[in-house]
Amino acid sequence: MNSDTKLLFIDDLADMGFVGSHYGGMVACCSRPGAVSFLPFFVVPGVPFHSLLLVKKGEMELSYAQKTVKVTVNDLLQIPPYAKIHAVTSHDTCEMIYLLVDPTYANSISKPGQETPFDQEEARRQNMFPKIYHIDEMKALELSGIIKQIESAITIPHFYIKEIMRGLIYVSKAFILELDSFEEIVPHDFSHKENVFKIFLHLAATHFREHRLIDYYADRLCITNTYLSRIVREVSGKTVNNHLNQLLYEEACRQLSTTDIPLGQLAYDLHFSDQSAFSNFFKTKSSMTPKAFRAKFSNKRTALG
Repeated sequence: MNSDTKLLFIDDLADMGFVGSHYGGMVACCSRPGAVSFLPFFVVPGVPFHSLLLVKKGEMELSYAQKTVKVTVNDLLQIPPYAKIHAVTSHDTCEMIYLLVDPTYANSISKPGQETPFDQEEARRQNMFPKIYHIDEMKALELSGIIKQIESAITIPHFYIKEIMRGLIYVSKAFILELDSFEEIVPHDFSHKENVFKIFLHLAATHFREHRLIDYYADRLCITNTYLSRIVREVSGKTVNNHLNQLLYEEACRQLSTTDIPLGQLAYDLHFSDQSAFSNFFKTKSSMTPKAFRAKFSNKRTALG
């Protein structure tokens, strides 16, 4: 594949059919596990973009820095531009999801003085090696969700695609920042309210079942409850509780209309204190009990059948 003689950029890989969803030559991703056909191009001289690859099935091996490292399920591989990799062995059963980001584009999203693993000067990149994070299932699902959102932003036309893409790439950088245990995900003087709001929406979509207090989200964003509350209201016209309750209600509707999970179990899964609390919440939102709502959809399914 001439990986030792030619550098291939994201748009080159797209032209060759090696990547699916791509945003110009700046971002490419795939949230559906599968074989990653461009892996051989990581061998010296490497590729000129940042790469995140999450193993979903099987395993692979990398050789660098005079050692061979095995990467397996829920291992996240972060490969910086021009990483010094000498060999990549991917087994037939290995499946991954991935995110590729052009370094110039990634760097343009950072604030001055706010360096992350995506923001390194060229000379330093030349001597960097891959980094492997052994993440748990919850973190794997969180990253999968981020990549899926980026993929959706690329494939679904949107007037604000530039702003949305920048916000989502910021979220991906914050994810790695958190894994590296930096002091903050978002600095206290972070002024881009729209991006703070987008990060809140991502966190809310991931954690609304078990966390419905503003403290949790403010802590994750490293800002005060008052500041988060003000940003969410200014950007969306709704409160933090409005957003969390809407996510909760939509999930309850989905479960009631598509599953036969007992109401008590559903209340437990959604972290209500008991079935009565769940029923009161649902009735307030829909003007009918969960049982009546389920019966309504059950009757519709029977009629269509």
